[in-house]
Amino acid sequence: MRVLIVGASLAGLRTAEALRASGSDAAICMVGSEPHAPYDRTPLSKELLTGDREPHEVALRTPEQLADLELDLRLGTAATSLDLAGHGVGFDDGSRLTADVIVLATGSRSRSLAGTAGYDNVFGLRSLEDAAAIRAAMTTATSLVVVGSGFIGSEVASAGRARGLDVTVIESASAPLARVFGAELGSKLGGFHEQAGSSLLCGRTVVSFKEAGSSRVDGVLLDDGTEVAGDLFVIGVGSVPNAEWLSSSGLDVTDGVRCTASGQAVGAEQVYAVGDVARWWSPRYGEAVRTEHWTAAGEQAAVVAAVIQGRTPSDDLLPYVWSDQFGHRVQIVGRPRASDDLALLRDVEEGLAAITGHDGVLSSAVVVDQPRLFARLRRMVRDRTPWKTAVADSGGLVRARP
Repeated sequence: MRVLIVGASLAGLRTAEALRASGSDAAICMVGSEPHAPYDRTPLSKELLTGDREPHEVALRTPEQLADLELDLRLGTAATSLDLAGHGVGFDDGSRLTADVIVLATGSRSRSLAGTAGYDNVFGLRSLEDAAAIRAAMTTATSLVVVGSGFIGSEVASAGRARGLDVTVIESASAPLARVFGAELGSKLGGFHEQAGSSLLCGRTVVSFKEAGSSRVDGVLLDDGTEVAGDLFVIGVGSVPNAEWLSSSGLDVTDGVRCTASGQAVGAEQVYAVGDVARWWSPRYGEAVRTEHWTAAGEQAAVVAAVIQGRTPSDDLLPYVWSDQFGHRVQIVGRPRASDDLALLRDVEEGLAAITGHDGVLSSAVVVDQPRLFARLRRMVRDRTPWKTAVADSGGLVRARP
């Protein structure tokens, strides 16, 4: 059997590893668009920016470990087309590869803002090169402006404060992650910015960037007329799945490749998608979900590897993500919605913790700096604990939301 993994990502690597771990002797070819062997993106917005880790330390596997997987690893080559009928993939170097099984693992990229291309001091953050460039810029900058206060934006702001920069974060919503958690819980998370000396401007959008010569900017103009000066700018307003190359394939690539609960691309035989580029059907949540988290990449890879080998895996994947920012670890399990019922278990002073409920069932938990409490709540979310039971057992103060 020939397996073609398109994307030398964490999800792509884990798929290959899962196949080998289960005894597969398939001929596996992995093709990646970047020149690097698979590396961990998690430290890019954290330790790599602060200088606590070096670029060479983010590699996921040593050359020897990669060799043990017996991969045909091809780097620096981007996929350009998928031929479902011929089970082949075309690449930008003119080559074409066919396989019995194709696994799509091309990941995602940072969403950009119009009018920011071409400036030397305006960055997105997705790749190793992005992180290295921002880190280098931080060594000479004195002020950092971050657009977006999601996990990436907040982590970059945290790194900026750790390096002694004046930091301003601009957020269009009423609070960080308000679209996910709602304004109340988002505002509590936003308090970490204030405690660390980062200025957080919520409910504001960037109208334009103020040029300082042909290749740099020195400020942004906000929708209320406020000007915010800076000498380093990072855009953290979400990500876009790398699925455009699949537009002519016939697959549904609306916000990622639409897949079944076992990772098979809907409407395609022996084509699967894993990681950030994939939108899997979730029986737990009753909808297709694109989960851009480190743990999801490995879990999806294990499922797909099992299906490829004719085994029946568990299809009940539970989202989990963490974020290290301003000296705190934020952990989230499940899928919170801003419209969910909310129960606050601990306020910021005691160590923030909250749970959310949907359709009478515990749907997620958000915990800061309390690993034991998080472990207990994670089990409760996994077990679909009834909402009333979860609130009673946790001693939470309920905030019902429409």
